Amino acid sequence: MPLHIKSSDQAGIQGNAIFDPIGTNEYIKAAFIHDGWQSNIPIPAPYRFLGTEVDFAKAGIIIRLIRKCEMHTMQWF
Repeated sequence: MPLHIKSSDQAGIQGNAIFDPIGTNEYIKAAFIHDGWQSNIPIPAPYRFLGTEVDFAKAGIIIRLIRKCEMHTMQWF
């Protein structure tokens, strides 16, 4: 996976290269979809306390990407 960076607009470091989590997540999403994962599956209303959607699902496994680009997985049996 390529390193995704962007130009900072934060005061004091404007123009410096910083990590781009949006570009990274877009790359990960494209790779998962290419490998047959379903994307952006709505969570049923009774379970909305967990969020509104699951980022990826395939064969009983669900994945939720977090802004820090940590990946959490949960397998349903």
